[in-house]
Amino acid sequence: MTFVNTFTFTFEDLPLVEESFQDKLVEAALINGQAEVQYDRAGNWEIDASDISLDTYGGPRDHNGKQLRPYVAAPEPIASIILDRLNGSWGRRVYNDVQEQIASDREDAADRQADYRRDQRMGL
Repeated sequence: MTFVNTFTFTFEDLPLVEESFQDKLVEAALINGQAEVQYDRAGNWEIDASDISLDTYGGPRDHNGKQLRPYVAAPEPIASIILDRLNGSWGRRVYNDVQEQIASDREDAADRQADYRRDQRMGL
Protein backbone atom coordinates (compact mmCIF):
# COMPACT_ATOMS: atom_id res chain seq x y z
CA MET A 1 0.00 0.00 0.00
CA THR A 2 1.26 3.48 -0.80
CA PHE A 3 0.87 6.15 1.83
CA VAL A 4 1.24 9.72 0.62
CA ASN A 5 0.89 11.73 3.83
CA THR A 6 2.70 11.78 7.16
CA PHE A 7 2.35 13.44 10.54
CA THR A 8 4.02 13.09 13.91
CA PHE A 9 2.09 11.25 16.61
CA THR A 10 3.31 12.22 20.07
CA PHE A 11 2.79 9.80 22.93
CA GLU A 12 3.11 10.36 26.65
CA ASP A 13 3.09 7.68 29.33
CA LEU A 14 2.96 4.83 26.85
CA PRO A 15 3.52 1.63 28.85
CA LEU A 16 6.31 -0.66 27.73
CA VAL A 17 4.86 -3.32 30.02
CA GLU A 18 1.21 -4.32 30.33
CA GLU A 19 0.46 -7.20 32.70
CA SER A 20 -2.56 -8.72 34.33
CA PHE A 21 -2.54 -8.40 38.11
CA GLN A 22 -5.48 -9.62 40.19
CA ASP A 23 -7.72 -9.60 37.10
CA LYS A 24 -6.78 -6.01 36.24
CA LEU A 25 -4.40 -4.69 33.61
CA VAL A 26 -1.47 -2.84 35.14
CA GLU A 27 1.01 -0.73 33.22
CA ALA A 28 4.69 -0.13 33.92
CA ALA A 29 7.77 1.50 32.39
CA LEU A 30 5.93 4.54 31.00
CA ILE A 31 7.73 6.33 28.19
CA ASN A 32 7.32 9.50 26.11
CA GLY A 33 8.18 9.97 22.46
CA GLN A 34 6.87 10.32 18.97
CA ALA A 35 6.29 8.26 15.85
CA GLU A 36 6.01 9.26 12.22
CA VAL A 37 2.65 8.02 10.94
CA GLN A 38 2.12 7.40 7.24
CA TYR A 39 -1.51 7.52 6.13
CA ASP A 40 -3.82 7.82 3.17
CA ARG A 41 -7.08 9.70 2.62
CA ALA A 42 -9.10 6.56 3.36
CA GLY A 43 -7.75 6.48 6.93
CA ASN A 44 -5.35 3.59 6.51
CA TRP A 45 -2.14 4.11 8.44
CA GLU A 46 1.20 2.55 9.18
CA ILE A 47 4.19 3.20 11.43
CA ASP A 48 7.68 1.87 10.81
CA ALA A 49 9.71 1.00 13.91
CA SER A 50 12.62 3.03 12.51
CA ASP A 51 10.40 6.15 12.70
CA ILE A 52 9.97 6.01 16.47
CA SER A 53 11.95 8.34 18.70
CA LEU A 54 12.12 8.94 22.43
CA ASP A 55 11.93 12.08 24.52
CA THR A 56 15.13 12.81 26.43
CA TYR A 57 15.75 14.12 29.93
CA GLY A 58 18.75 16.05 31.15
CA GLY A 59 19.80 17.15 27.68
CA PRO A 60 22.00 20.12 26.82
CA ARG A 61 21.01 23.72 27.48
CA ASP A 62 20.55 26.50 24.95
CA HIS A 63 22.29 29.90 25.15
CA ASN A 64 19.61 31.14 27.60
CA GLY A 65 20.15 28.20 29.92
CA LYS A 66 16.86 26.52 28.97
CA GLN A 67 17.03 22.73 29.05
CA LEU A 68 16.70 21.24 25.57
CA ARG A 69 14.85 17.96 25.19
CA PRO A 70 15.80 16.50 21.83
CA TYR A 71 14.31 13.27 20.57
CA VAL A 72 16.60 10.30 19.95
CA ALA A 73 16.00 7.21 17.84
CA ALA A 74 14.46 4.38 19.83
CA PRO A 75 16.68 1.30 20.07
CA GLU A 76 15.22 -1.61 18.10
CA PRO A 77 13.94 -3.70 21.04
CA ILE A 78 12.15 -0.68 22.57
CA ALA A 79 10.89 0.53 19.19
CA SER A 80 9.40 -2.91 18.61
CA ILE A 81 7.52 -2.80 21.93
CA ILE A 82 6.27 0.73 21.22
CA LEU A 83 5.17 -0.31 17.74
CA ASP A 84 3.22 -3.22 19.24
CA ARG A 85 1.45 -0.80 21.62
CA LEU A 86 0.69 1.75 18.87
CA ASN A 87 -0.77 -1.00 16.68
CA GLY A 88 -2.54 -2.62 19.65
CA SER A 89 -3.79 -1.04 22.85
CA TRP A 90 -2.99 2.49 21.61
CA GLY A 91 -4.28 1.86 18.08
CA ARG A 92 -7.53 3.77 18.68
CA ARG A 93 -5.55 6.86 19.72
CA VAL A 94 -3.45 6.72 16.56
CA TYR A 95 -6.58 6.10 14.46
CA ASN A 96 -8.33 9.13 16.02
CA ASP A 97 -5.30 11.35 15.31
CA VAL A 98 -5.22 10.08 11.71
CA GLN A 99 -8.90 11.01 11.34
CA GLU A 100 -8.23 14.48 12.77
CA GLN A 101 -5.28 14.91 10.41
CA ILE A 102 -7.40 13.89 7.41
CA ALA A 103 -10.08 16.42 8.42
CA SER A 104 -7.40 19.10 8.77
CA ASP A 105 -5.97 18.17 5.36
CA ARG A 106 -9.41 18.52 3.77
CA GLU A 107 -9.98 21.87 5.45
CA ASP A 108 -6.59 23.10 4.27
CA ALA A 109 -7.33 21.92 0.73
CA ALA A 110 -10.69 23.72 0.76
CA ASP A 111 -9.01 26.92 1.99
CA ARG A 112 -6.37 26.68 -0.75
CA GLN A 113 -9.07 26.13 -3.36
CA ALA A 114 -11.02 29.16 -2.10
CA ASP A 115 -7.84 31.27 -2.20
CA TYR A 116 -7.14 30.08 -5.75
CA ARG A 117 -10.67 30.97 -6.89
CA ARG A 118 -10.43 34.41 -5.26
CA ASP A 119 -7.07 35.05 -6.93
CA GLN A 120 -8.50 33.97 -10.29
CA ARG A 121 -11.45 36.39 -9.94
CA MET A 122 -9.05 39.19 -9.04
CA GLY A 123 -6.83 38.39 -12.02
CA LEU A 124 -3.83 37.46 -9.92
